[in-house]
Amino acid sequence: TQYPIMKNILLIEDDETTRFIMSRLLKKMDQVGHIGYASNGEIGLTYLKEQKTAPDIILLDVNMPVMDGFQFLEEYQSIEKNKKAKVVILMVTTSLLESDLDKAMSNPNVKECIAKPVSEENMNTLFEKHFSSSIERS
Repeated sequence: TQYPIMKNILLIEDDETTRFIMSRLLKKMDQVGHIGYASNGEIGLTYLKEQKTAPDIILLDVNMPVMDGFQFLEEYQSIEKNKKAKVVILMVTTSLLESDLDKAMSNPNVKECIAKPVSEENMNTLFEKHFSSSIERS
């Protein structure tokens, strides 16, 4: 399946190994133009505010020091509309607690929750679900 090249992904993840694995996975899929990195939600917000264009997708870890994924989502509400992700925020977590999943999915900016470790199959499914309709319209 062909997807449009995603010019900008923001990966907000505190674990260096997970960042490395996810960025390798995304680059391997040949659908990514640029990946921005932030090691916590606070740095992610600063990144968004400083960019000229919004990312197409934000991959957001739940558990991080300084500012976790849920705190990020609260602050994200107040960001200028043109700085917000164009399509989707995906919460990435090792926590499959129903309370965390419910809390994440109750946020209108969160489109999916993905369990770690993220696989190429997971990402392909998500890209197809959230990005294939944009191809049909173009």
